[in-house]
Amino acid sequence: MVLKNEQLMTTEQIQTKFYVPVELASFYHLHGPFFQVLRQYRDYIVHSGKDVNLIFVTEKGFAVSANVQPFMSFAVWNEEHMLPNRLASLRPIVAHVITETLRACEDFSQTIQKIIGFPPEIAPGFKLFLRGFHNRQLLEMKGVLANCSWWEVKHGDSPDSGEPATVSSPPPTEK
Repeated sequence: MVLKNEQLMTTEQIQTKFYVPVELASFYHLHGPFFQVLRQYRDYIVHSGKDVNLIFVTEKGFAVSANVQPFMSFAVWNEEHMLPNRLASLRPIVAHVITETLRACEDFSQTIQKIIGFPPEIAPGFKLFLRGFHNRQLLEMKGVLANCSWWEVKHGDSPDSGEPATVSSPPPTEK
């Protein structure tokens, strides 16, 4: 919707072509580059029939080449994420994709609230807090992007024992 000849359209072009409010056109333009990269990679795999032979198994965990697209486009690594041969931890890429997708969903929700006149609140002043099975992992993603580069083996686990090593991440950091 936001591409014309594989180029991202401006907010004004989106608004004019699809007759959408400026807030919605702005939302599409803002999140377009991220989803364009995902689309290009999906098309590379699905439509060209090519395989994803770019994931490496290292002593520290799964890695990808920091010099290969689309991974290079995400720019989420720091030096702690790198091995000497420019292989980088896959964890920040996965965390980035999930975080940006959820951020786009949240932004979309806020954008729609500006456009559509919703009825008054059912319970003014009350907040809803949800608990879920994966909340801890979602909270840890911020830490993965900032400073947790690889899977960590807990003390007492032996990766050479034939038993699966227990993996852990540092606790999420407060903002």
